[in-house]
Amino acid sequence: ILPFPVWWQCAVYMVLGVAGAVIFKNDFKKGGRLWKANFLRNAIWLVVAFLAQLLLSNLAVIPAYLLGTDDIGGNTQAISAVLQIVPLPVVVLALGVLGPVVEETIYRLLLVGRAAQKLPAALCIAVSALLFMLAHTKTFGVEGLAGVLPAFTTGLVYAFAYHKTQNITIPVILHIVNNSLSLLMA
Repeated sequence: ILPFPVWWQCAVYMVLGVAGAVIFKNDFKKGGRLWKANFLRNAIWLVVAFLAQLLLSNLAVIPAYLLGTDDIGGNTQAISAVLQIVPLPVVVLALGVLGPVVEETIYRLLLVGRAAQKLPAALCIAVSALLFMLAHTKTFGVEGLAGVLPAFTTGLVYAFAYHKTQNITIPVILHIVNNSLSLLMA
């Protein structure tokens, strides 16, 4: 039987993903305009951020491997359970596309974009990445936190890329690619 929290997460992401895209449509439109205005700059940021995410995430898993953590990233078991019952396209839509829209709206657009207007950007980036990591934590112990260190480094990269480009579509695209690849490999 599929655990209730996974159903809940899928349902919440479906609703909030659509709502976030509608509420923050001007920010997403701005991202589209930024791509049109300077495609090469945005493409370079996308590629560099993707490579930085890969490098830093791979370095961040080292403590988890040394501690013998079973579930690096904290979602492997839940994803496997979902994929046994829910069709892959629905899971990819909920967790691979709309989930990133929700998370990037909260952690980057609001915590970095809006908060950095009043607070130091470095603080906003660090807090955004820390909260992003904690949101992906299933157990709060040394092993649990070690298992989600890659989420912290990913959050740093996404937040930094957003702060430098002011283009929310860059971290959204990165996050969609990351989640969708993870789902397809589960």
